[in-house]
Amino acid sequence: MIRKIASIARCLHERGINHRDFYICHFLIDLRAADARDGYEGMHLYLIDLHRVQMRKHTPERWIIKDIAGLFFSGMDIGLTRRDLFRFIKIYSGKPLRDALRDDQKFWNRVSHRAITLYKRHFHRPPSIA
Repeated sequence: MIRKIASIARCLHERGINHRDFYICHFLIDLRAADARDGYEGMHLYLIDLHRVQMRKHTPERWIIKDIAGLFFSGMDIGLTRRDLFRFIKIYSGKPLRDALRDDQKFWNRVSHRAITLYKRHFHRPPSIA
C-alpha cells in the first residue's frame, strides 16, 4: 500500500496537482481484486475528496510539503516503521534512498518538521515515530 500511495502522490505533484487534505483517510481501498499471496498488489486504491484540489502548471514546494506532511501525520499512529517511511521516500522521489536523503535532505526535514508540528498541535504530545 505504501508503494501505491507514494506513486499516487508523486504522480499528482509531478502534474501540478496538490490535494490540500492529503490524509490516509482520503484513500479508499478496494480489496476485491487483491490476493494476500502476491502482497495485495492487485488491490485498487482511490484518492477521494477532491473538491479542494489545486491544479497548476507546477506544484509549489510549499504545497507539496503540506500534502506529504499531512500524509505522514495521518499515518503516525497506525504502526508505521522507519523502514516504511524510507520506502515511501524512495518511491516518491524515484531515487535510491541514499540519494534521496542526501539530495533532498532539506525537503524531507521540512516535511518531517511540519508533520510532527501537526501531531503535537492535535494530540498535545510528540509522536512515537519521530
